[in-house]
Amino acid sequence: MSDQRVQIIELLIRQTEAGKLEWEEGVNDGQYKVEVGSNTVLLSEKIRDGNPIIVVRLYNSNGALAETFTDEDLPSNDENEYYWYKPMENLLNRARRKALGTDEVMKSIIETLGKT
Repeated sequence: MSDQRVQIIELLIRQTEAGKLEWEEGVNDGQYKVEVGSNTVLLSEKIRDGNPIIVVRLYNSNGALAETFTDEDLPSNDENEYYWYKPMENLLNRARRKALGTDEVMKSIIETLGKT
């Protein structure tokens, strides 16, 4: 049986890359959330023992915290014990860009500067 946390991350990555998820800013800086059905996924980064980790929080339809895990909690492969950090960091960065409208901001700046 596959780890459900891995399945969630893989699907979040796929759906985010396809532009199918509407990420928003969370309550605190550096937090990004998306509603998935009646549930919510919240991503953030924090420092643990001097190293960055990606934190995933899953909230149920009532807003109660149902599960928390980090990239370090997911199974690693034989060559790299930190296997999940990079894919989850990329997911966090894509979520941030979507939530903050980074691509639209950059396009607008380029258009404005191109007119002067």
